[in-house]
Amino acid sequence: MALKEVLDVLARLGLSEYESKAYVALLRKDGATASEIANESKVPRTRIYDVLNSLIEKEFIDPEKSRPIKFYARPVEETILRLKKQLDSEIDVAIDEVRKLQKDVEQERMIMFMIRNEESLNNYIKRYIEEAEQTINISLDSIDDLLNLCNLLLKVVKPPKSVKVCIDIYTDINQLKNEDEKLNKLKPLLNRFDVKLLPLPYMFSTILIDYKKIIVYLQENKQGFLMSIGSSMREMLEPAVSDYRARLPSLRDYL
Repeated sequence: MALKEVLDVLARLGLSEYESKAYVALLRKDGATASEIANESKVPRTRIYDVLNSLIEKEFIDPEKSRPIKFYARPVEETILRLKKQLDSEIDVAIDEVRKLQKDVEQERMIMFMIRNEESLNNYIKRYIEEAEQTINISLDSIDDLLNLCNLLLKVVKPPKSVKVCIDIYTDINQLKNEDEKLNKLKPLLNRFDVKLLPLPYMFSTILIDYKKIIVYLQENKQGFLMSIGSSMREMLEPAVSDYRARLPSLRDYL
């Protein structure tokens, strides 16, 4: 597998570009100092300690108490098995949540459609956002995915149409600060909409329209489903979402 493909896989597992490069560099060595890792990975020296500390928190590497401090990559098998277990757990949670949504106590008719390709997904997202009357709640773990929605949101949600747009995004703040082009594209969204920062990446993204319809899809293959939500479920969902978002920090505060 080529290095770019390895970095792409690590990105899908939740690592930033710098974290992926540092981890791969460390896998090639039997322990290395921060300076050696920076030289091997081409991660800027000003960022290397933040990157290594993040990898320690995510349990990809371990530091050794020595002078200078040396870092060691955890066994690949251990890391992959842990991530697989985490992914299985998140999928189980997602399945449970979907099942809860299906149990509408008022026995309202609930409709679910499978989404099997990216073209269908994009068509449904465009249609649902254009149909929104009151609220759009978006949860993503990719700035690029958010930027892809930027033009659509700015075009559709403008006077005289009054729709509250709430966006929750997971991203590497330190990396984003160094990407001027993305920051410039984000500014119109930050000025118009309520954008919050998620503490952890999710394996799936959601777009919730008026608390009546929801699109859920996997970032990796753009497959998922869309579903209507019964009124009794909406009564529970809306305050739960509002309460959760109230505890999230604003992305603007970090930029």
